[in-house]
Amino acid sequence: MTFDSILALIENDELESAIETLKSVHRNTNKYKDVVLVSAWYNEFHHNANIGALSYEQTVMEKNRLRRSLLELLPEEKPEGINTALAQEPIATGTGTGTTVSSLSKYIKQVKLKLFEGPDVCPPIGERQYGTSFPRAATRYIWWEIEVICLPPTEDLPFDLTFFYYDEKGNVLGGKGYHYPMRYPAGQTVWLYWWGWGYVNPGNWSAGKYRIEVYADQYQLASANFELS
Repeated sequence: MTFDSILALIENDELESAIETLKSVHRNTNKYKDVVLVSAWYNEFHHNANIGALSYEQTVMEKNRLRRSLLELLPEEKPEGINTALAQEPIATGTGTGTTVSSLSKYIKQVKLKLFEGPDVCPPIGERQYGTSFPRAATRYIWWEIEVICLPPTEDLPFDLTFFYYDEKGNVLGGKGYHYPMRYPAGQTVWLYWWGWGYVNPGNWSAGKYRIEVYADQYQLASANFELS
């Protein structure tokens, strides 16, 4: 099975199939024992999840750890070009901090962006109710949660994380974008981050359609539309 086929199993949460495939791939390599250890870890996790011994947040965190471990066991074969469906056009002058597309972009395999409503203090993962349509009268902050799956870089990759909230007329909410210096660690395969914008008290959003865009330097990681009604 190819590099991309095994990666697809991991991305689709078919972890048991990915483990069995990796056992076949590494049966005669020094990584086979690592796959066996991950297999035992997965069986224990699966048992604990089935009997309700893990909270939702613990389940998500443990699954992400398993996925990181499996990504590190992918065969050495890598596609020559890592293509993504994400836009790579530079953002408007003055909204980004870099002059070139982020060095992180060439490692990216998949990006997931989810939205949820909450107070000005971000709720724990297990309490987040994801969606794209929110009641205006009850909405405070609209938070975004981004998960980036990468081939593991060989060195730390600094980048500026920038995000914008737009109304349906294209106006930037708050009158500006927001950017923060970040560092993607060497060897890491999954990166999870979240941030939000809004109001402490509900009822301040206008009804309508909105859009969020998230960038690493001048590379668009993801975007999402949502609606207040």
